[in-house]
Formats: sequence, structure tokens, C-alpha cells
Amino acid sequence: GIVWSHLHMSSTIESVGRKGKKGGAIIVLSLCAQLVDRANAWATRLGCGQEVRFVNTNATISLATMLSSYPGPVRLVCIQFPDPHFKRRNHKRRIFQPNLVRDVASVLEPGGCVFLQSDVENVSVAMRNVFEHQGAAFFEVAPEHHQPEATFFSEPGGEQDSDGSSAEGEGANQAESQGAQQHAAGVQHAQQGEGHGEQGSTHCSDGEDEEQQGGGRSGKNSEGDWENMESQWAEAGWLKDNPVGVPTEREFYVEQQRLPVYRVLLIKK
Repeated sequence: GIVWSHLHMSSTIESVGRKGKKGGAIIVLSLCAQLVDRANAWATRLGCGQEVRFVNTNATISLATMLSSYPGPVRLVCIQFPDPHFKRRNHKRRIFQPNLVRDVASVLEPGGCVFLQSDVENVSVAMRNVFEHQGAAFFEVAPEHHQPEATFFSEPGGEQDSDGSSAEGEGANQAESQGAQQHAAGVQHAQQGEGHGEQGSTHCSDGEDEEQQGGGRSGKNSEGDWENMESQWAEAGWLKDNPVGVPTEREFYVEQQRLPVYRVLLIKK
């Protein structure tokens, strides 16, 4: 079984369905009910409704409970382009919370993978760091990160201090603003009706659904500011390419703009 969170559908459904037909099932979790209904209809129309199932739920809350009755092994969990919730006071709404790390560790089989990606660097940093600080006993960076020419590294000077200000001052503020603009551009592109139903990183109601559904069991990130924690995994860099082989629509759009996507692949020990 493969679990995807925030996978952006339409033209990607057939590719996902083909992957499912090679063995196992693919479950896609999304907060956007309208997208889930439409995607399930598309999957049925494309003949892969038995291999791919879209579920309207909050993965932060429901993942472990939902998969506790799944009869087969879970081999891959993907968190792709989650809502960035740029404002610090809204970070508690982010999908990647400590309890999600523990839930993923509990359902993933040994040797299974966790794939994280976003076009907002701070979001990928936070995802990587929460998995490292909460799940280092269960996960390690995949060997794909150590292949020649497989990775790239963040430019120095982009790190933020704990109060949200940049060590380089204006530079990081500009970078975060650019990330927000890129994020908004992806949403606008998806909503223009060009045959794509991209959920993007938000993108059902700008995170309101996530807050209403609980954002996390405690509604708090009591562990601290994940973006600014020291990381040994950072030495592995960001993967240049998607190791799963099925790009999301947002991923396709971002790369068409020649903008970076920050990817991490982890393996369950």
C-alpha cells in the first residue's frame, strides 16, 4: 500500500493508477472534499478505481486509525506540497506534526520510504527536521541522497532566526516573500481551468478546513520551531529529481518555471 498526502490530481491519476496496478493499493488523503469526489470519479472513469482511492480526511489526525485495519503492508508515505501556512502563528495547522511522524513510523514497514517535497524551502526544512528530531530512531536518509550529482544544497544566508527575522536581514525576508508569491501563482494557475484540478499547497480554503478539522491532535507545536533546529540530515542535501516517478501538477508547474523543489527521501530502519 502507498499513502499520498496532498497529491494533486487529474492528469496524474492515470500514472498513479498504473503504479497501483503493479502491486498493492494507493490511498490519497486530502482535506478538499470536492477534489476527493472529483478525483474518485476520474479514477473510476480511467479504470483504476480499484487501485487508487481518494479519502477526505486530515492525515495528521486520522492516519494511524485509518490504516490500522489496512490488510497489507504500507511501503511508501508521501507528503507533497503541504499548505505552508507562512505566518508563524499558523504553523500549528501544518500537517507535519510530531504525532504524524510517530503515526507514520507505526504503520510503515521496515524498508518502507517517506517522501517529502515542497517548493517552499522553509516548509521542506521544517518537514525534514520534524522527522529527524521526532523519528531519528525509526528513519534514516535514503541512499539516493548519496548518489553522484543527485542532490543540491541550499544557498547560505537563507536561514531564519527563531523570531522569524533573517540572519542576513533583508535577504531571507525577500526569499520568503518570493516563496509566497510562487505559491500564490501556482494556485492561480490551477484555478484557471486549464484541464487541471490542482489542489496546490493549500488549496481548498487557504487552510481553514485544516484548522476546523484540528490541524493536529493537540492543535499545538509544543516541540518548538522546526525550521530553525540544527539538522544532521541537512548534510544530505535536497534530491534534484522525484524518486517516486509520478509528479504532482504543482510540481510540474514549478519545474516549468525553472524553480527549485526541495525533496527528501527517508527509509524506515
